[in-house]
Amino acid sequence: MSRKAAQKTQLAHSLAKVQFYQTFLNKYLRMLLNMTNIEEVHIYDVFCGRGVYENGTEGSALRALHVINQILSEKEHAPQVTLHLNDICKEHTLSVINAINKKNELAYCSIHTTNMPAEQLMQELANKWQSHHHYKRRNILFIDPYGYKMIDPEVLRALVLDCHVDILLFLPVSFLYRFTGYAFHEDASTSVKPLREFIESLFPDKHPIRMEGLGVHQYINYLTDAFSFDNQCYSASYHLERRDHNYFSLFYMSKSLMGFEKIIEAKWELDEENGCGFQLPPQMRDLFEEEWKAERKKEMFESLRLLLTNLLTSTRKKITNDIVYRYILQHEFLPRHAKIILSDMQKKGQLECYKMDTGQPAPKGSFYLNYRYYTKPCAVFVYK
Repeated sequence: MSRKAAQKTQLAHSLAKVQFYQTFLNKYLRMLLNMTNIEEVHIYDVFCGRGVYENGTEGSALRALHVINQILSEKEHAPQVTLHLNDICKEHTLSVINAINKKNELAYCSIHTTNMPAEQLMQELANKWQSHHHYKRRNILFIDPYGYKMIDPEVLRALVLDCHVDILLFLPVSFLYRFTGYAFHEDASTSVKPLREFIESLFPDKHPIRMEGLGVHQYINYLTDAFSFDNQCYSASYHLERRDHNYFSLFYMSKSLMGFEKIIEAKWELDEENGCGFQLPPQMRDLFEEEWKAERKKEMFESLRLLLTNLLTSTRKKITNDIVYRYILQHEFLPRHAKIILSDMQKKGQLECYKMDTGQPAPKGSFYLNYRYYTKPCAVFVYK
């Protein structure tokens, strides 16, 4: 199917993409609107498209509006939420507004439309927010470009690091993966020059991503690391299988640990087995499917057990709950996963948890691994 046709019909991977965006937005926006220090939330759909595909499925703009309306309808008082819809094609933004009007759905937020080139919009936002950063305002950008050539990593860096923006970016990874090696050949055509510049802006000379023979999932991992901008922010990815061994990916980048946790939650909610991404259903049922699932689950918990053991034994000092909480998320696990391992360690007499204010043992199974106790550490872990 051509790119233009894919923009009109929502394929399985595209549906998974907007489901992930909707799931993340529902989790993150609920938390933001419960914070007393937040006065405004602005959500930007930089390439909003037509709103409704020809096969009747809804795109990112309508899904975001449903989430916003649902949350705000449950609240008597809430910060102001604005949904910004941009597309260089005015016909697209008009189509979205018409789709909204046809549904006759009460809008609890403000809706603002623009028809700017995406590069110009993102650069203007970066310039504006760098000079007038508003700490009581949160900005979320969903960037689903028509390709990748309009994405400037330096602008992303400025938005995330200087303007404290949460970004969810979609990239056609298989295309990038397939042509990156060729892009650095001496005889490479000018058509791959934008790809070469994209890679050069993210990776140093002789980085392994430029080598041929690299696996696509390792390629995604390298991009994920690059979008942490030298570990100055949190980054994660969620792959989307389009065809067999043909992958796209969503990349999240932000300085907000709270937003990062909601991304990790969305990953595990939509991929209960691995928390990694969307896979096309197999054409034939595997007779050993349940056994494979059980084995993967066992391997996952063993991996987490090793990580936690390494952390708890890495220093002679006592480790506080905020360090453990952040460490778990950085390795893309959830506190509920860690609680199973820590509880088992506690039962075996390998771990003790004490409350910081009294020095007394914390109640069994209480490890204080959430954002509230991250900002106010209250417990220490001692591994025997």
